Amino acid sequence: LSGDSKQKVLKEMIDLVASSGKISDIDAITESINDREKILSTGIGLGIAVPHAKIGSAGSFTVVVGRSKQGIDFDSIDGVPVRLIFMIIGPIADHKQYLKILARISLIARNPEIKNSLINAADIDEIGGLIERY
Repeated sequence: LSGDSKQKVLKEMIDLVASSGKISDIDAITESINDREKILSTGIGLGIAVPHAKIGSAGSFTVVVGRSKQGIDFDSIDGVPVRLIFMIIGPIADHKQYLKILARISLIARNPEIKNSLINAADIDEIGGLIERY
């Protein structure tokens, strides 16, 4: 990620969702993500944030992974700058798949070896390979 603030990286990641062509209602995603952040930061601690939106026009889940080598102030519950961001966009009713995605992110968050490998990965291909492996 190139952004240096929470709002900039959220916009950068939403733009990636838009460029994927998988979800067309980018305004709904932006509104949902921003509304959720106003309630409580999705910075879950340990240098990880999980902004998420469930919208009616999503047919399936899309997960965008972002990395900030310098760290972003995300108003996380532990005050630690966020270095890994997992943005989850999905359908409103598919709670089972949503929980599976959260479980995988939780595995990464709790495992320092996996988390550090993602933070220090050379490029997006290496990050993708690490996520697929774990």
